[in-house]
Amino acid sequence: RMLVRLELALLVALELVLVSAFRRVILYEQAYGFTTGRLFPQAYMVAMSLVLIALAVEVTKGSISVSFGRRVAEIALGVFTVLVFWNYEAWIVNRNIDRAAQSGKFDWSYAKRLSRDAIPTLISRHAELPPDARAGIEAWLDCTPLPAERRWFEWNRSVRAADHALRSWNKAPCFH
Repeated sequence: RMLVRLELALLVALELVLVSAFRRVILYEQAYGFTTGRLFPQAYMVAMSLVLIALAVEVTKGSISVSFGRRVAEIALGVFTVLVFWNYEAWIVNRNIDRAAQSGKFDWSYAKRLSRDAIPTLISRHAELPPDARAGIEAWLDCTPLPAERRWFEWNRSVRAADHALRSWNKAPCFH
């Protein structure tokens, strides 16, 4: 009984460490903006927190069952699936533009390093950017080539959306 209490205390301590780390990343995002390098650790921390909760359930039962391994796999697969199908780069750009509206700060050099998933959002919301960031993004968009034609089996939703957005963009001459 005492061992179970100690194990649960350890799991609670680990959860507190995860909550603290998660909060620090949130504070960092508030100060410097959102990036994939900050979003992925948050997804990992959420997954690990859920795994620790599942482990606590197993500890209270008295033994770790085979179903614990399945639960961990389901949690990992769920987080991975969300990251694969969610357009997190567009979400990052949206959050950073919202943040720029309040603080006036937008890291356009980071935004232009994102994949084509971010291009439709950058085009649709570029007018909301601070003037220096808007000029940088507009110059980058002017020099961004249209994607090459793809065969039917190479179809990609993100590339298609970026292609439509870039075709709607009134490109100025590109000056490197």
